Amino acid sequence: MQQIEESRRTVAQLSGDPSLIDAVRVATSLAKSEVEVAIFDQHRAVVVASLGQTVLQPRPLRPTEQALLDHDGRHQLDERFSSFAILSPRGEVIGALTVARTGDEFDPDAMHGLARLCATRASQLATGSDDQDVADLILHALRDAVVVVDPGFRVTFTNKAISTQLGYHPSEVIGMNVADLVHPDDLDSAFSSLAKLSGGDEVYRSVIRVKNSSGDFKRMDVTGRDLSNDSRVGGIVLSLRDGNHHTELENTLNRNERLSKAIVEQLQDGIVATDALGALLVVNDAARRILGLDPTVPAAALKLEDMTFLDASGHVAQGSDHPVRQVLAGSELPGQEMSTIADSKYRNLVVSGRPVLGTDGETIGTVLGLHDVTEARQTEREFRARSLHDQLTGLPNRRKMDERLATYLDEKPELLVTACLIDLDNFKLINDTHGHRIGDEVLRAATKRVKLDRHNTDLVVRLGGDEFVVLFDSKDADEALAIANDIVSNLRQPVTINNMTFTLTASIGVAQVRGSDIGSGDLLRHADLALYSAKAKGRNRAERFTDELANAAKIADSQRETLRRALDEDALEMHFQPLVDSVSDKLLGFESLARCRNRNGTLVAPGGFVDAASSSGLIWELDSKAFDLSCKAAAAMSVAQPGLSVACNFSALSIVQPDFVETISETLTRYELDPSLMCIEITESAAFDTGPAAIAALLSLHDRGIRLALDDFGTGYSSLAHIRDLPLSVVKVDRTFIGKLEAGSTEHAIAKAIVALSADLDLTVVAEGVETQEQLDLARSMGFNVIQGWYYSRAQSLADVLSMLASKSSDGTATALPEHWMVRSDASEDIAA
Repeated sequence: MQQIEESRRTVAQLSGDPSLIDAVRVATSLAKSEVEVAIFDQHRAVVVASLGQTVLQPRPLRPTEQALLDHDGRHQLDERFSSFAILSPRGEVIGALTVARTGDEFDPDAMHGLARLCATRASQLATGSDDQDVADLILHALRDAVVVVDPGFRVTFTNKAISTQLGYHPSEVIGMNVADLVHPDDLDSAFSSLAKLSGGDEVYRSVIRVKNSSGDFKRMDVTGRDLSNDSRVGGIVLSLRDGNHHTELENTLNRNERLSKAIVEQLQDGIVATDALGALLVVNDAARRILGLDPTVPAAALKLEDMTFLDASGHVAQGSDHPVRQVLAGSELPGQEMSTIADSKYRNLVVSGRPVLGTDGETIGTVLGLHDVTEARQTEREFRARSLHDQLTGLPNRRKMDERLATYLDEKPELLVTACLIDLDNFKLINDTHGHRIGDEVLRAATKRVKLDRHNTDLVVRLGGDEFVVLFDSKDADEALAIANDIVSNLRQPVTINNMTFTLTASIGVAQVRGSDIGSGDLLRHADLALYSAKAKGRNRAERFTDELANAAKIADSQRETLRRALDEDALEMHFQPLVDSVSDKLLGFESLARCRNRNGTLVAPGGFVDAASSSGLIWELDSKAFDLSCKAAAAMSVAQPGLSVACNFSALSIVQPDFVETISETLTRYELDPSLMCIEITESAAFDTGPAAIAALLSLHDRGIRLALDDFGTGYSSLAHIRDLPLSVVKVDRTFIGKLEAGSTEHAIAKAIVALSADLDLTVVAEGVETQEQLDLARSMGFNVIQGWYYSRAQSLADVLSMLASKSSDGTATALPEHWMVRSDASEDIAA
């Protein structure tokens, strides 16, 4: 009798239940046939859910349904019907989901699942628990520890996360007083917070120290709300998380559904929960805000299609690609990047999801966490944009250029890629004269000129300072050079800044390679060589890379390597060319000239490495080492014949070194040399191109008694005023000038003027490069004081010089040079320079 009453009560509870109607609708769609849900009442069946008019109409048991009762199975079928058992919580068969077979195949696993759903619903209605099982599963899946405190501040409930956060088993915490868990120094704050929560409807947050299972206190971020009036809770709900990780929002994948709906609604991430069929059970306020859903529409009235998700390519995730359906199909989403459009706003999301399993291990629902990362992604995009662009001009920078070059390599191997490397001529002068603010404005104006007439596909890059690069595809070298010349012309147009007009010029190096060869790094290296050539040819022009430039670069590389090795391995040595009195032929001293040896022992003259030293930053190291060796040689010569002077050359870059004067003085002191016996030779350009700093350094040397010589006069500025303005002791007229001396020639007249002015200023004047008797006679007749050149000797090794000095008379008179030192030919190679 009791069983009959239970069956009839079950029939009454389930008749027309919406969940069962949904189950029948799904089953009908899957089986493409009529489906009924029937509860067994003795030897008949009562239909409680169908899509027809048979609800509450008793009928005889189908043979398959009788077989379920007789054999206590889960599934019975014959030619007409297929029945799936609906079980009570005690495991008894109380009904069946029966499909009228039409011969079409269908998935029996899906029907088993629908039958279990009917059984679960029957159990829920019988016990009055409704969705409590789902709520418990969701609550215990949360990463945050959730604690309920009664009015006496005792713990009445905690979820399983208390173990993760504080190390307690939930049973250990139930019954404990809040005062037993909170650090003594934080008790006032904790109870004050609880007092503020009591009776209110606000959410309150604080950070306090809570004792863990080991007895240590841990900073916890505590959020609370008073739900004492909610019969489902009956106390203050506290959510605890690690206080050192306030921003840990990404791990909200398992934060779903209820102990009570109020707890779930506290979460800042979106939470979506469904049943086993994908029907929505929970959509919290954060999910509605993120997805743009109406907050007044109940979750049961929403469909999956109302939640729009876009995949990485921007396509709507439909059908089996929808995140919920992916989870229902057995997939877990550990944190999938997706997006949505809500209220006409684009949002970036990280979607996490996993199935919710019942006690039998079957999927009874899904949980999705929606983490809104829109602001974080926007920040990343802005940071990336800044990292790829120059802040002053807004142009792409070197990193962006490298990305474009990689694209050519990967996607356009056959294209002819052109790089125009642009350097504004003498831009430093604008900064030095008008300041960097004006200089920045000029650079912005130059940027517009460089971009003028460029295609959208061209990439204009600022490398830094006043250097730019334009990358583009071109059909041949002539077209590339024409584009470069157009850029030169555009940059020549006057620029007006603050009523000041500036006329810019630029030097451009043009190079090309195939996209497949981008990885070699030749493109920009070749463009740099072409740029150097443009500057050497007078600037304000574009030059194309050629094989000749490549060969010159290889030679320069070899020269730099030779010089670097010579400096590192002490393979630098000095040779000395005599300086002879023009009247008496007496030896007055020497000019020291640097040489270094190749690995095969061959001497390399300065023409093979001085330029390399200047371009590679080694010139000061070379000059200071050469001066040290010259002073060492001068000390040795003074022992053999006192009073001989030694002249040593210095470049413009060396003169402006901060420690130039101190290095000269310290070296002279170390070798105990009379400063007046050492002469520093400089060119006109070295003195005047480098500005006031060079003049100050030369004056300081003069004040210390060191003689200064103006070298190569006639090849630089060639201004007689420079002889007057510099603190000179010696003027040396260049060998190319001497070689053109003829009686009555222009050079002859100028040389006489130089000699006359030098005599008036009490300066010694030296004729360099004298090779013939005729040149010697002219030099003597014009009044040159000192002769230097192959007529007397080419540069000799220190050993030969010391040997020669040792063989001369001790009184130092009539110091004639050895006959075999003299060169009486017009040899074309001059290694004395």
